[in-house]
Amino acid sequence: MAVLVPLLGLPVEARAQVAGHEVVVRDTSFQPAELQIDPGDTVTWRVQQDDHTITSEDGDFDFRVDNGDVKEFTFPKEGTFRYLCQIHASMRGVVRVGDGCAGECVTRCPDCDRETRNVPSLAFPTVQSALDGAPPKALITVRPGHYDVSSTLVVSSPGVGIRGVTASGSPAPAGSVVLRGSQGTATGIRVTASGASMGAPVSVENVTLTGFLETGLAVEGSEHFVVSNVRMRGNGSYGLRTTGSINGQVRRLSSFGHQTAGISIESCDACGVLVEKVHAKLNAAGFQTVDASGIVVRGSVFEQNANGMVLKSASLPDTSYSGGVYVYGNSVRENGHPDAPAPSVFDVSTSELPAGTGIWLQGGAANTIENNVVAGNHYGVVVTSAERANDSHHVLGNELSGNQVDLAWDGVGRNVCFADNAHSTAEPAGVEELYPCGRAATVGFPYPKVTADLVAFAYRTYFCEEVEGSLCI
Repeated sequence: MAVLVPLLGLPVEARAQVAGHEVVVRDTSFQPAELQIDPGDTVTWRVQQDDHTITSEDGDFDFRVDNGDVKEFTFPKEGTFRYLCQIHASMRGVVRVGDGCAGECVTRCPDCDRETRNVPSLAFPTVQSALDGAPPKALITVRPGHYDVSSTLVVSSPGVGIRGVTASGSPAPAGSVVLRGSQGTATGIRVTASGASMGAPVSVENVTLTGFLETGLAVEGSEHFVVSNVRMRGNGSYGLRTTGSINGQVRRLSSFGHQTAGISIESCDACGVLVEKVHAKLNAAGFQTVDASGIVVRGSVFEQNANGMVLKSASLPDTSYSGGVYVYGNSVRENGHPDAPAPSVFDVSTSELPAGTGIWLQGGAANTIENNVVAGNHYGVVVTSAERANDSHHVLGNELSGNQVDLAWDGVGRNVCFADNAHSTAEPAGVEELYPCGRAATVGFPYPKVTADLVAFAYRTYFCEEVEGSLCI
């Protein structure tokens, strides 16, 4: 592990011999994001915005920083050193030191120091037998086939990975490794362990999880986790559900046909979770957060769900929000689909209604919705009150079309702003002129029509037969 060298304690002559390199920390990036330096050089991070971290993936350094802070770290050996902001998961940087392979060697053979257990084999005929007694960092490789899972597979040893592979060891094609619920199994895989770092995470890769009564994959109280190339199909309430878990990556996941949410991230502040290139279709909610902040969702598709994306915040204290949720560059379309699953009207509250929204912000603070394509929904981007009023959301530069209402806010809360969105309809009318970004703090004017319309749509589309058949559209 590299050590921090206190430059201020060196003589002037010695300090002059130590090369320096600067990185600016602001917005959602490290600038520059990549440096090439020599062994013994020092990197200085100058911070120009509050609420960031500068965290090494290998544990060499971890700074919590605010505007005006200056942090330094000296890299005494060759290698590749990656770091990130735990609050804004899209913020990543790399420092390449010298020409040696100290860091790259690990990248070329990341599994060389892991015990590998192959399923099926004489030693490990089932995934459960491979997990039994697995040492830390064990890699469970699963060959193509259908595997009935009669009891939850629990990953409880640090750094363990479950990976679908072909006979040659390459990543298994989509849908070829299927873990299928049997005998009423509630959850397919439950991850309770953590990884050593994002360079050595606990992981689930290249598998399909289907037919579980409650949840396909549950990640509970874990740190440093990766979910990649996983397919969720018809698992009762949830496809992927993380609770109290931080520093994670969810990539290239698809989730179809879930009664509560295809992907749900819950109960973590400054989660440091990146959700990227996922596809959620025909779920009650394609994606949701519940009392969670420090999440980035980008480059993904949420379509034909009852609600595309729902960001709920109710119980976190006022001081706990660290960066909110950053949603950008996604396609959110045709939500409010009549074939999407919905719970009984007698089992939901107003905040859980399948109300036909593209992106729905319910309470909380500091969420940013930027540069998304939101089309063909009942409401495009809508902000409504919950147990906790809305505060400091930004809705910026989105392309909205074909929605019954493009932009809406029920007016409960403060500092919610709208700017540069391509849209034709809004509730209230002229919402960008009423609540523009970049001006002094504002307080909303209550506009209850928004919530009333969402409730009416949910009843017409999903609950009409339960309540009164004449309501059906």
